[in-house]
Amino acid sequence: MRNSVIDYAAAEAHGVTVCGTASSSTPPVELTWALLLGLARGIVEENNALREGGPWQSTVGADLHGRRPGLLGLGKIGSRVTQAARRSRTSTRTSRGSRCAASGADPGATAGCRGGPLLPWAAAGPGTADRPGT
Repeated sequence: MRNSVIDYAAAEAHGVTVCGTASSSTPPVELTWALLLGLARGIVEENNALREGGPWQSTVGADLHGRRPGLLGLGKIGSRVTQAARRSRTSTRTSRGSRCAASGADPGATAGCRGGPLLPWAAAGPGTADRPGT
């Protein structure tokens, strides 16, 4: 596994195990979308509550209509997620304008991504960019 943003020496020095998977010629774009939708709609929380005897569908999550998910990185997966978003008529924000044209992301939206939450449609939920670790 190789990732240029991970300091492997620092991770090892602090006893942090770094895991990952080998690179693939067909990155898991569908899984990325599943995670985005799961976060926005609270699927994991709803599933856990139901399994613990809670009520069915106590929340409905965030409405994604007209929203713009933010993407960090336009490598193999990020660029294909952006392309899939375009095909589904969803717009995307990116953190890196240099790859916008190649991936189909909106270069005009790039600057706005840096100042606000990465997933504005999920900003009120746990574990989002403006409330990490909650």
